Amino acid sequence: MSKKVNAVQQHIYQAIADRKHKTHLEIGQIFLNKHTLRLRAPGNKILVRMYDSYEFKVDSIKSGDLVTLFRQMQYPYYLHNGKLVLFSEKDAFVMKLGGFQALTGSI
Repeated sequence: MSKKVNAVQQHIYQAIADRKHKTHLEIGQIFLNKHTLRLRAPGNKILVRMYDSYEFKVDSIKSGDLVTLFRQMQYPYYLHNGKLVLFSEKDAFVMKLGGFQALTGSI
């Protein structure tokens, strides 16, 4: 999984650079760490402007669910203060099927 995560991180980082976003962020400032596609706040802010995004309200997410989320996500996501932002329509559809309340985006 690590090679795939690294490839996605590099792709996103290059897409940000190619779109000439006025940012001097390093990959470590965009993603939580090199082993996950979970975004930090600055990374989320940039990706929301670049791609379609889907917000969900997740009141209480358990640690086991968080680990599953880390392992299953194939696209970047942002999780903070009960809000989950996804950048994949497929992932958003699965979340909606799972009963999570969509805050934005049309699925």
